[in-house]
Amino acid sequence: MAERAKRSRVWLYFTKIDADNARCLKCNKTFSCKGGTTSNLSKHVAKIHGIQTERCTVFDECPPAASSSSESDATERFMEQYPAIQAAVLDPRLRKTKEQAIRLKDEDFHKAEDFIHVMKVLYTSTLCLSGENVATSGQILPILQKLEEHFTVSDEDTVFVTSIKEKVWGNLLQRY
Repeated sequence: MAERAKRSRVWLYFTKIDADNARCLKCNKTFSCKGGTTSNLSKHVAKIHGIQTERCTVFDECPPAASSSSESDATERFMEQYPAIQAAVLDPRLRKTKEQAIRLKDEDFHKAEDFIHVMKVLYTSTLCLSGENVATSGQILPILQKLEEHFTVSDEDTVFVTSIKEKVWGNLLQRY
């Protein structure tokens, strides 16, 4: 039987040792994760390392009716692979030297999370419209308005987020 996909963001901070145990990548302590439960892993990183993990919400805004079977399959594959890719980045077996492991910093993860947050609305909009055979202006215009609001730079945005927003919105303006 195939192993269940790692969907929890807590796997950014742990690596599986075996079917029932995982090791914290921050302090090397070992914890039980029998049956795929991650609650004690989440509690550990929250209490000891001050890290709050959240469930992945990338697809929560797209209505189910907008997805076809093949899109659902692609979404399911993405959801299965995304946490595994994140966990692989931290897996010590994939690192060649300690210096390389040290290069990946919390700032890198924050930038990745910022990128996902900024692009989530565009991705969701694309998914919602891709289920339509012929999208009408009545469907497209409200989405473009939402995208314009989302990609408008605000004072709270970091330089990284500002750069993404400007480039994406500039590209959308050329297209629409």
